[in-house]
Amino acid sequence: MRIDELVKEEEDKSKLLVNLEKKLKKNSINNKDRRFTVLETISNKAKKLLELDLGNECDFKEASKLSDEINFCKDEWSIGGRVVFSDSSNVIKKSSLQIAMLFCSLNDIKARLPGFMMLDFECGDLNESRSHRFQKNLVDTFADSKDFQIIITTSKVCKELNNDHYGIGEYYDVGQYIFPV
Repeated sequence: MRIDELVKEEEDKSKLLVNLEKKLKKNSINNKDRRFTVLETISNKAKKLLELDLGNECDFKEASKLSDEINFCKDEWSIGGRVVFSDSSNVIKKSSLQIAMLFCSLNDIKARLPGFMMLDFECGDLNESRSHRFQKNLVDTFADSKDFQIIITTSKVCKELNNDHYGIGEYYDVGQYIFPV
């Protein structure tokens, strides 16, 4: 009788193992499909943001027509096979990708990215008109979104954001310093 119980237990565990292997395979396929969909969604939104840039970078003008690859392991996003751009274009490119990630996470209930982002527009020598355009694009992108916060650091705040609704805290003008000299 003990042998029969052990044989039955082995059969049950064997069935359980087969079912778990099937489930793992299905989850792996679903994960691959999900990853592709998410990356494609982020990529498309980011490339649309690049196209809204002032046109300083010729590859940004028709970014949605170019192939791209997001590689988080290498911290790289190639557009049309190109990874390196000017410092100011890299600020726009990197920020566009981050904004697209936040935007997609706000519109995807399965996303696990918090509704918070901090962006630095001071690096990369981003000129005032380009910075202003990007800030306006940022506001337009999230016009219908809720429950998120974006903090941007810039000395070139566009007038639409330099108010009590968007701007929080003091505005430091030329010659004013956060820390006394």
